[in-house]
Formats: sequence, C-alpha cells, structure tokens
Amino acid sequence: MYSNDIILPNSELSSKSTLLSNNIICSIVNKINSVGFRINSAVLEFILNNNKRYNFFIDNKYIYPLAFKNKLNSLELKELERFNSKKYLEQNILGLSFLFKDIPAFYMPVRLDYRGRLYCITEYLIYQGIELAKFLLEFNYGEKSY
Repeated sequence: MYSNDIILPNSELSSKSTLLSNNIICSIVNKINSVGFRINSAVLEFILNNNKRYNFFIDNKYIYPLAFKNKLNSLELKELERFNSKKYLEQNILGLSFLFKDIPAFYMPVRLDYRGRLYCITEYLIYQGIELAKFLLEFNYGEKSY
C-alpha cells in the first residue's frame, strides 16, 4: 500500500543520499529485517513478580512528589517531565509485551540514516531501546547454519 525509502531523509543535507546499484547494503538491511523476535515470557513474569524488590520499572500508581507542587521552576519541570517520560516509556514497553507475549514471531523493520547507521522504525519495544525492552526480547529461532 505504501513504501518508505531505505534511507531516512535529512532535511539539512543539500542532496538526498542514494545507494549505488552494486551496493550490498540492501541485502544486509533485508537480512536484518528478516530476523524474528518474540517476548521472553519467563523474563516478563520475573520482572513483574520481582519489581518491588529490584525496581525494574516505575510502578504505574507511583506519583512523583513534584507532581503535587503547585508552582514548578524550570529545573523542577524538566525533572518531572523526565520522570513522566521514563514512566510512560516503561508502561508502553510492558503493554506491548503483554500484547505480543503469545505471538510466536514479530519483526522490527530497520532503515538507514545518511551515515549508514541502522535504526528500528518501530518504537518502544526494540533492541535499540532501554534495558527493559532489551530484557524482554529474544530471537524466535536459533542461529541459522549456512
């Protein structure tokens, strides 16, 4: 229905990055895109059962003390925003983990930036994300022999 270029655009560059016809980067990106993942259910269960002991994530019911303050200075506002951002990120990761925990394989498509660095297109539950996301992911198949 739609397609995206393999290279993320950069509006600051005077010209668009392109790939040469004999460049192997397309096959590398396709190979990486073909790697399936699944949720490590044992790790998810351990994280949920032991969060109070190890603080793997911020409890959804916890309210940061600065949220009760009527007037915040700029540093306090940034601190509260940082806290809320981390809390919502962790809750999104856990929510996606619950949605995907019974799915045998899902895929994370990647794209390149103009420097040749790979980035996941998806958000939150990615192997390039925070530790909580990395803990919950595992490959759905073992290593292939060629």
